[in-house]
Amino acid sequence: MTAGATNNAKSVPAPTSGVHSETDGEGDTGTATDGETADPTGTPGLGRRILLAVGVTVIVISGGLGWFVGSNGELSDAAVLGTGFAIPVTPGALALYGVVVSTALLGGLFGLVELASRLEGGSRAE
Repeated sequence: MTAGATNNAKSVPAPTSGVHSETDGEGDTGTATDGETADPTGTPGLGRRILLAVGVTVIVISGGLGWFVGSNGELSDAAVLGTGFAIPVTPGALALYGVVVSTALLGGLFGLVELASRLEGGSRAE
């Protein structure tokens, strides 16, 4: 070859068999052969572990914020949501209040998610 010559050979990918990857509307990737649809794959229980980790994180943050507000509060007592029930404005009391309220709310929400999941799973079997 001379300095002015060019290489016209093109890089061509090797032919593949009938196996390819597909991505569904939710972003899950599965493997399918030609003419078949890909089954979404995943780790069983992963969503539950993620929700549990998020819930624990929110509860810990609620306790920390309660401790912070309680240590900086100038009031001696605070009424709970305008009711006649009052709690002392101390770090421990507000941290406990934050943990209890966030646990109750998240427990209720996660319970509704579990219920919806069971109801949806039951309708698929029919």
